[in-house]
Amino acid sequence: MKKLIYLGLSLFLVLLSLSFLLLYYTQDFKEDVSITKEVNLDDVKLVTSGDYLSFVEANIGNLTLENKGYFSEMYSFPKLILCVGEGGNSKKFETLFIEDGGAIFRAEQKLEIPIGEKRKFEIYAGAGSDGGRYYSYSNYMTSDFPETMLGSSKIFLIAAKESNPIGSGSYASTWQSQDCSYLTSNAKAFANITVIS
Repeated sequence: MKKLIYLGLSLFLVLLSLSFLLLYYTQDFKEDVSITKEVNLDDVKLVTSGDYLSFVEANIGNLTLENKGYFSEMYSFPKLILCVGEGGNSKKFETLFIEDGGAIFRAEQKLEIPIGEKRKFEIYAGAGSDGGRYYSYSNYMTSDFPETMLGSSKIFLIAAKESNPIGSGSYASTWQSQDCSYLTSNAKAFANITVIS
């Protein structure tokens, strides 16, 4: 009889845990990534250092997060890659998410969104550093810009590693390559941007 009580209690706890997980993963949490269709070259910040480009940055869109669920949501910022140009000549730019108050978040960084909270971020794509904002280092030549920036560019969404809710590991990323020549040749773009003068 004692074994049946323990078994029943164990089953109840397992079902209760699964119910909480189901509620968490199906709660009303909205993520809206809005990418602009056009970027004016005058709005692109370019800083040169001799023959090299030390910093380039442009506002390419907005991210809005809203939690209407029952639990706080642990949000992981998406990994967006901007590829300017085609194939082996394409230039790669990473993204930062900047909140109204000036807080800066990187791709795959986590942020807790409490119940009932709405947060807004501007999405910037860039390379190099201006002392306040840091993207990946690039050795792009000054002569590559701004002419090569004009025309159509592509944004790719790299699937992030997801936390394993049962164990301590992570699921493997579905993208092993983040190289622009690979992405422009083999992947479907998340969005397109046209750079105009």
